[in-house]
Amino acid sequence: MSAYLDRGNAYFAKGDYSRAVAGYNEAIRINPKYAAAYFRRGLENLYSGALPKAVADLNRADELNPKNAYTALWLDIADKRSHLPSRLTDAERQIDTVNWPAPVIRLYLGQGTPAAVLKAAGHYSSLLRWFAASLRSQFLGRF
Repeated sequence: MSAYLDRGNAYFAKGDYSRAVAGYNEAIRINPKYAAAYFRRGLENLYSGALPKAVADLNRADELNPKNAYTALWLDIADKRSHLPSRLTDAERQIDTVNWPAPVIRLYLGQGTPAAVLKAAGHYSSLLRWFAASLRSQFLGRF
C-alpha cells in the first residue's frame, strides 16, 4: 500500500498527475482507511483545480486522522478556494499548535504574521521549507 503512495508521490513530483492519482487510487483500493492516500490525492485535486474532489478527499483524510495539522491546513485552503467556511478553528483543538505548520495555522487564524511564518520556516528542515515556500508562493499573497 505504501509503495503505491510512494509511486503516486513520485509521479506527483514530476507533474504527472494522472499517474499520481492512479497510485493514490490503488493505495485507497487496498486500504480504504489510508488517510495519507486521501490527503495526497486531495492535494493533486487541489493543484489541478478539481475543488469538489479536493475537498472530499481532504475531508476523508481529516476524518481518518483528525490530528494531522497539514490536512487541516490544506482542507482550509481548499474550503476557501471553494467559498466554503473555514473549519480551522475547530481543527485547532485537535492538532499540534506548537510544531510546524503551527505558524502557518496561526497566520490563517489571524493570530500571526507572514514575517513570523517566514522566520519560523528558517528553523525547519528543507522539506518544511519547501512546504513554506509552496504556501508563500500560492497563498500568503492574500494577506
